[in-house]
Amino acid sequence: MQRYFLFLALIGLITSCSSDIQTNTPAFQGEVDNVFFRANNSTAVLNSDGSVTIFGETAVELIEVTASSTAVGTYEFGTDSPNVAKFTTFTGNTYTTENDGNGKIEITGFEAGTITANLNFNARQPGVNDTLNFQRGIIFQVPIGNFTPEPGDGGGTGGNTDFAATVDGASFNSAMAQASENGGLIFITGVNSQ
Repeated sequence: MQRYFLFLALIGLITSCSSDIQTNTPAFQGEVDNVFFRANNSTAVLNSDGSVTIFGETAVELIEVTASSTAVGTYEFGTDSPNVAKFTTFTGNTYTTENDGNGKIEITGFEAGTITANLNFNARQPGVNDTLNFQRGIIFQVPIGNFTPEPGDGGGTGGNTDFAATVDGASFNSAMAQASENGGLIFITGVNSQ
């Protein structure tokens, strides 16, 4: 009887081990009005004025955060601030810190073509007395699409991939493009500063 118990325990131990390890790098996640948010796709773009815009998107929601610099430090959001956070809901409503909002992004790392930061903000929908709260935000090693490493710094692949399309009759030219695979689907994203 003891032999059978040891045999069953050994089988249970072997079958409970799994080599299915999943990573969450890059990551852009947090809580939107106390509901967990995790971007399926995240990327960042260096803007010509030295600022950085970080995008995180699900199939139906988009978050866009701009910090006036890539330097490690804290950047406050507010009505007259160059630092802005925007959140577009699945219904198409956009909340922004430009409209009596507040909060901050704390950049904790900028290296090898990626950016890492902590994020929280309160944003308002223009013309409506409605506030969206984004808290416990984590941006972890999000790739910067148009990052070009300095010679000898060993960072990233650099360069810029063109992506252009006509959307509702208007031309769209991306500042950067990125492709990723998730669950057998290929996602191609093109973003620009607008």
